[in-house]
Amino acid sequence: MKRITSILLTLLMLVMAAACTADPGKTTDTTAAPTTTASADTTAEPETTAPETEYQLPEKDMNKWAFRIINTDPNKHTWVNTTVTVEEQIGETLNDAFYKRNQTLTEKYNFVIEETLHNGHIINNELAKLAQAQEDVYDIYACADSNLVKYLPYLADFNMIPGLQLNEAWWIPDATSLYDINMRQVALAGNMTLATASRSVCMPFNKEIWAERGDPNVSLYDLVRNNEWTFDKYLEIALSVSGDMNGNSQWDQEDLYGMYFGRAFKGYLGGFLISGGVNFTTKNSEGLHTFDLHQNERAINMLTKLINAWQTDGFTYYSSDNVNGTGDRAYLTGFEDNRALFTQRVPHDIINLRSMEQDFGILPMPKYDEKQENYMTPSYGGVVWTLPITFNMDNAENLGIVLEAMAYLTYRDVVPAYLESVVKTRTGRDAESAEMLDIVFSTVYFDYGPNVLFDAVLANSFINTIFQQKSSDVIVSSIVSALPTIENYIKDLDKLTMNIE
Repeated sequence: MKRITSILLTLLMLVMAAACTADPGKTTDTTAAPTTTASADTTAEPETTAPETEYQLPEKDMNKWAFRIINTDPNKHTWVNTTVTVEEQIGETLNDAFYKRNQTLTEKYNFVIEETLHNGHIINNELAKLAQAQEDVYDIYACADSNLVKYLPYLADFNMIPGLQLNEAWWIPDATSLYDINMRQVALAGNMTLATASRSVCMPFNKEIWAERGDPNVSLYDLVRNNEWTFDKYLEIALSVSGDMNGNSQWDQEDLYGMYFGRAFKGYLGGFLISGGVNFTTKNSEGLHTFDLHQNERAINMLTKLINAWQTDGFTYYSSDNVNGTGDRAYLTGFEDNRALFTQRVPHDIINLRSMEQDFGILPMPKYDEKQENYMTPSYGGVVWTLPITFNMDNAENLGIVLEAMAYLTYRDVVPAYLESVVKTRTGRDAESAEMLDIVFSTVYFDYGPNVLFDAVLANSFINTIFQQKSSDVIVSSIVSALPTIENYIKDLDKLTMNIE
């Protein structure tokens, strides 16, 4: 019943959002999806993707205060949507929703948004350089979530900013609370931008391939609705549809596969683990994390099946020679080229699939089994907002009001517009995929491993060793070998956060 309520409310929000786009305004790109608190098997069903009550924006004249943001350049940071400002209304739903949001805020509070764009590495360097020089240049830095240890020494605690209601849905509490480390709120992952929503991992499928080679009595959408879209069901289907299409008795780029990864091997493993309810760490009574993936029976079971499937003929085509997906990237277009039933993508990618000749749909990532109450959507490799130690606390009230209002209005108005943009196809709006994407956005879940420990866990860590060995026999030994590095990373995080005032 809650799921039906959620879907109906989302559809109502879409109608409201469409009506709003006719109004002039100025808006920005600050979206992330509301989430639910989740653990391995006890995740609660999300109540709704819309606010149950209208949040009343406070009143204040900020007297032309300049809200200064250094943000990622969309032309260089192409895998995530971090838009904050747009130039003008252009009659496009998402663009105009951003424009209207910004106009509403800047007119109500009499302030201006000043945005500077750079790539992620430059932003991190600027944060360090300006902090060391004690120069107050930017109020907010949009930092990659994969470099937390590197920029922690230059961050202030968001707990010093009044007015932030971080338990509200528009802050995506399951995501933002992850960055409350040693009682210091070192970053925000809420709805100021679309960073979290646009990185929410889901699973497009080719409708024509399923109609031709799948079970005619099975609806993939109904598997989701009936709590039957599980990890084993996904593997069963993905391993059953392959074909040697060019008849050369070799598995190559021209054949048909169950799945194309869509990005990288590390995402293939990490995405399924999180959607299957696996936590990479456990947290003790003092709030400290211990990395214990090698002792997690569910994790080892899933990793074993994923590695074995990867090595099975016809399951996938992956031409890169490393876990990061760099090198020969021809495999990336396999889904678009009608060579795979499934692919693992994020909404930021899916928008670009509209040029496909074949019709496709969207599914959430599968649960581990039917006992897992809720779907869990991974979202990592994106951007979080950070507060520099150089921030002028005289502006704390202004910043708190603007951040709270920006997160709320994005949650209320821009997220539905984004959903609408993602599910548009060449022939119109895909209502069933909209229903599925509502589930995706409503179940975003951050895990301490892939999100906070990204560098130590997903990038050139034990996953790389498993990839190079191409064997499920080395899973536990590879994780154990990486433990010292991961444990030191966690110690550095704890030490650095304790030094934040």
